[in-house]
Amino acid sequence: MQPADGVFVYGDLSSGGANMKSFRTINPVFILAAAVMTAAPFIGLAWRVHEWLGW
Repeated sequence: MQPADGVFVYGDLSSGGANMKSFRTINPVFILAAAVMTAAPFIGLAWRVHEWLGW
């Protein structure tokens, strides 16, 4: 992964850019899955606090 004009790309910059993909072009489903995986522990903790406090 190498910076190119402020956007991190993966691939070989010397190959003419044919195989490079910007993180801006990653599938939105992947971004959504990453967000869910990040938020899941916090949602579980909030639910557990909700049960403990009896709200």
